[in-house]
Amino acid sequence: MGRIQARQSRQGERYIRAAWEANGNGNIAQHLGEIAEKRGNKDEAIRYYVFALTGVSPSPEARDRLTALGVSSDVDSRVEEARAELQAQRTHKLSATGKGTGDFFVLASPAKNDQVKFVNGDAQVRGLGDRVKSANLAITFPEASSVRALRRGTVTCGTTPPPALAKGKATKKGNGKSASEKGDKAAGDTSEPVAKPQLIPGPCSVELLPADAVRSVD
Repeated sequence: MGRIQARQSRQGERYIRAAWEANGNGNIAQHLGEIAEKRGNKDEAIRYYVFALTGVSPSPEARDRLTALGVSSDVDSRVEEARAELQAQRTHKLSATGKGTGDFFVLASPAKNDQVKFVNGDAQVRGLGDRVKSANLAITFPEASSVRALRRGTVTCGTTPPPALAKGKATKKGNGKSASEKGDKAAGDTSEPVAKPQLIPGPCSVELLPADAVRSVD
């Protein structure tokens, strides 16, 4: 009887992990933390309780769970690190280079990505559907079956160049204020806003978005 319950418990956990990776809901991560805590794995429990605070729907109880485990002073910094970790886990390289961003829907089965559809974005990215389809997106399924999962991913191609040095830096006068700063008191500042940095061609990657963060199908 105990073996049957243990096997059922492991199977249930696989479903919960798959749901967490697909959905990103804080309550699901908290459930995984509770499982780890019951097994006496404190570090893993803390990890999932922190994950439970990262998404758009954080768990309302995760902070109390962390406090009970002795984690209270650096929770916010742990959450920021966890967000970066999760983004890295959800991002996969594509065998392509280019420039631009765009969203795709991916219908995946345990064996392969069955269908890919471009949703919106830059024209330069539209043609990367085949690259997304052939990529290993590491989507977790609870067990081998005919079940398929619909995921949305954002493709990003290129890199952001370092900020250019400001042109025409103002010369400082004796009181430490620049001539332009003095002039601005008498006349409105007519300087143009700094242009947003543009992507330069570079490698492409796709980040699978947790379902909890997807608010539109457009």
